[in-house]
Amino acid sequence: MKLIIYSAICALVLASTLATGAAAITTNLILNGTFDAGTANWTVSGVDGAGGIRADGNPGNAFVLNAGGGSVDPEISQVVGGLNPGWVYTLTGDFRAYHTTRGPSTNAFSVQIDSTIWDFDQPLPLRTWGTFSLQFTATAASQTIRLIGERYGSDYSTQVDNISLVPAVPEPSSALALAGGFAGLLGMRRRRI
Repeated sequence: MKLIIYSAICALVLASTLATGAAAITTNLILNGTFDAGTANWTVSGVDGAGGIRADGNPGNAFVLNAGGGSVDPEISQVVGGLNPGWVYTLTGDFRAYHTTRGPSTNAFSVQIDSTIWDFDQPLPLRTWGTFSLQFTATAASQTIRLIGERYGSDYSTQVDNISLVPAVPEPSSALALAGGFAGLLGMRRRRI
């Protein structure tokens, strides 16, 4: 009987630790992902006067990736530290077509993490916010995240906001279910002895 009680207590402590740990490591690793502090913590490249910070974000400020259709794709980037190599991370954000004088574009917006590129179609209808999401496995303690507009020679500017990078961890409810199953197995083991 003591083993069952001990196993149940251990399972509850494990579940509590996992739930607390999951909440603690879901802090957004992107700094100023809402652009409310302008371009602080971001490096801007190839953006012309029609791009940059705008006050019509989702909500608040957002950033417009625009370069006037030149040969250089407009981008903003951030070196993100505090990553654990081998861990899976989820990068999400809001995006939309910014100028409505053209139709929608396929693959006008990309995210690049080191040498890997993910392409996204602009959400429809035009000027409607959509969400992009991707997962990647960290290969180093810090990696560069790039958000790139007007891809592949297009002149379709993209507005981005609410950029977030968090570890892909089990939800606390999943951790509790796992701990409950572990306690049950220990209890069954005790009955057989």
